[in-house]
Amino acid sequence: MMNLNEYKNNIKDKQFAKQRDVMIIGALIVIVFVLSLRILMVSDRVRTVVVPASVNKTFWVDGDKVSTEYLNQMGVYIAQLMYNVTPASASNRHNLLLSYVSSDAYSALDKELARSDNVIKQTNIATYFTPTSVGASEEHQSVTIKGVFTATQGDKIVQTNQREVAISFKYDGNKLMVSSIKDVQGLQLEKSLVVNPDESTAVDPKSGKKTNQNVDDKPRAVQPAPDAASNSPK
Repeated sequence: MMNLNEYKNNIKDKQFAKQRDVMIIGALIVIVFVLSLRILMVSDRVRTVVVPASVNKTFWVDGDKVSTEYLNQMGVYIAQLMYNVTPASASNRHNLLLSYVSSDAYSALDKELARSDNVIKQTNIATYFTPTSVGASEEHQSVTIKGVFTATQGDKIVQTNQREVAISFKYDGNKLMVSSIKDVQGLQLEKSLVVNPDESTAVDPKSGKKTNQNVDDKPRAVQPAPDAASNSPK
């Protein structure tokens, strides 16, 4: 028969075990709480590896920022989509460019590209852009591209000049989007008349209609791209 001392010892052991279990459970709750807070704090800093359009190299995306290398590649891609066009390819390439444009910048750029397409088709102009330097700002998520812009009509070069384009991006958590495209020189398509060297006429980029205008024998400068600027690869 259990004596009184054994009974008291058993009670103490059970109480100790109960207290130990409570302390363990409490510690686990604290650990889970701390880990949950940590996860919430770094949830917007998850690094994702992505592959930019038409490029075989991978780069990182960290929260709402992307790496300098990725900005460089995408900047050149967008610039070439903008400027490397022919009358046959302009609409398709510009539609592809628009798929990378953020919603708040879409409407304005869509109108500019439509006017540019109209001018290119009316004048039978082909353009291309050859980058010579690319500089990205990881802090501002932007890239500035300098290069040579060339416009041709048939086998004639009707314009060649230095062009500098500034492209700003924003990462929406899923895709790097263009928030603005600007020609650093401030060139604007709607302020120029694109001259057709084979005819003494010019085309108004806003209406796409030819205007009667005296022109000399020299081809005039062609400004086929909108005031926001670059064109990208492919």
